Amino acid sequence: MRIQTTEGKQIDVLMEGDLGNYTISGDRIRAYCPVHGSDSQKSLSITHSTGWGRCFNAACNATVLIREFNPDLARRLLQRYTSITIVSEEPHAEEPEEFEPAPRKPSVARPAASWQQEECAGLLRQNDLLCQALFDYRLADCWQAQAYLEARSIPLEIADQERIAYFPLELFSNHFADQPALARWQERLLFPLTSPTGRGFAGRALWRWQLHIDEATHKAMLDQPGAPPRWLKTNPAGWFCAPPVSFGDRVILVEGPFDRLALLAAGFTSNEVVALVGTTLHPDWLPEHVRHIVLAPDGDDAGIASILRLVEVISQDDDSREIYLCPPPSDQRGKDWSERWNRYGADGLAELLSTFDLLP
Repeated sequence: MRIQTTEGKQIDVLMEGDLGNYTISGDRIRAYCPVHGSDSQKSLSITHSTGWGRCFNAACNATVLIREFNPDLARRLLQRYTSITIVSEEPHAEEPEEFEPAPRKPSVARPAASWQQEECAGLLRQNDLLCQALFDYRLADCWQAQAYLEARSIPLEIADQERIAYFPLELFSNHFADQPALARWQERLLFPLTSPTGRGFAGRALWRWQLHIDEATHKAMLDQPGAPPRWLKTNPAGWFCAPPVSFGDRVILVEGPFDRLALLAAGFTSNEVVALVGTTLHPDWLPEHVRHIVLAPDGDDAGIASILRLVEVISQDDDSREIYLCPPPSDQRGKDWSERWNRYGADGLAELLSTFDLLP
């Protein structure tokens, strides 16, 4: 059954029986595409753990969801976008309203206020010093930042390569007390962001983090009243990535900076992975020669919903680009690639590694 989302994206919800005699390789299924009646090659590629698939025949380019592989999501989509009621064997809680894809933001960046311009300019001026502060104990005590990266299985060599910076408390008080625009960036790891509108930063708070505190506990601490925001971004913001001009013909899009660092630690090259960092996907930022795009958002409902938006945006810009869907599988090993890398190493990224290896 074909459904159409509120943004006009078409999804073919299929039954496993529609696939005929398919072949299995790990978590990947290849089948003849029943949408366009393929009988010459198995152009339909499906991730078994998520149920999502895509036909790579240029004349078809269908996005499919297999009911038996992801019954909960299939039920939600059919109930939301059709008049069909799907009766499941298990009771389900009322679905959250936020599942419906949010309207796309306009591609025009909002102008930065004067204080934002001053803040971003100040960070850019001190960027070299802040990068040095992550490694140089003569500037400040950087053990907390180094230990945090190591606790998330990010080698310091990768942090250095990607120009990750650190803003220690004592560095602000000793050197930048006369620059109040930088005050809220104290005790944060800084990730460089790039966009056609300018350079910027995203900052992850390390407030009160200690070696014995796991990531979930620290996030809960930062969600308490009076705690600093877990993440800050400058305006302009942008993506955490290599300069787009250096991209090859294929890229992986992930959500957060630590997802990107995890993939780089696993062996992907800097110009193969882009972290959106909450910035809207602007296909016009991607060079024309990028022809293969792997969408690898988080594996929660918000991540799955973002896939629909990303596919829509990319397809509207250039429907000849090949799109591959690869959220983390629902196997309780972690909802995002950073968590899976930290807990299981390369084995936690197996689905993404195999998807990338299969690209033409």
